[in-house]
Amino acid sequence: KISKSRGNRVLVSKLSEAGVDPMAIRLALLDGHYRADREWTGGRLPAAEASLARWRTASALDAGPDATALLGQVRERLADDLDTIGALAAIDSWVDTALADGGREDAAPGLVRDLVDALLGIAL
Repeated sequence: KISKSRGNRVLVSKLSEAGVDPMAIRLALLDGHYRADREWTGGRLPAAEASLARWRTASALDAGPDATALLGQVRERLADDLDTIGALAAIDSWVDTALADGGREDAAPGLVRDLVDALLGIAL
């Protein structure tokens, strides 16, 4: 249990003051089901920062793999009891492919940027 008296609170404002990217904080918070008990551990934030950096790199490419299916997958995962873990996994899969193989779809990186922003609130 997180409580003021136990001194185990982690404030988003303190993380932001320390220079942590707010988008990385949001990504770390989305990496778990909203109804599941979770602990904020030291490993969540570095992993989110690394994922965010990879997502930004992939979404800045001139072209990438077709992202139309990704849009459907993310919508489907979020419609299924707000399965953010599944949505993040789908995005990670697209990013892996984009960084490894590139792609031929000029609009794909922009579509991924837009869907991540619109559906997850994460600005790339």
